[in-house]
Amino acid sequence: MKFSITIELDLRSRCKMLLIKHLADAINKHVSGDNYGADIEHYFIGFICIKTPPGYEEWYKNRRPRYRELAKTKGLDGSVIETKRIYSYDIKIENAEYDKFISLSDELTLRVFSVENIGLFV
Repeated sequence: MKFSITIELDLRSRCKMLLIKHLADAINKHVSGDNYGADIEHYFIGFICIKTPPGYEEWYKNRRPRYRELAKTKGLDGSVIETKRIYSYDIKIENAEYDKFISLSDELTLRVFSVENIGLFV
């Protein structure tokens, strides 16, 4: 299985980028090569931490959980990349929680992100 976290941040929340990337790398290393059944080969979480100005809430809303049997992506060089059996969903830090989240220590950030949002215990 392959695991990834895609990250959408604004300038104030960029301080959390490396922390979330390191968490994703650690999870990917842990699950890489393991077989959790034939249904899911790729597991993607979209992390959205953007304080949305009034009127722009639709731009950065949570996308619904989604399973795709096959996804094709066209590269800049014209090549086509096929990814099979993908499950994805989003985690969004809402405006009401935004200031508190970006001011948390690294340890608390990991705890909030991993335990409360994806069910991991760190």
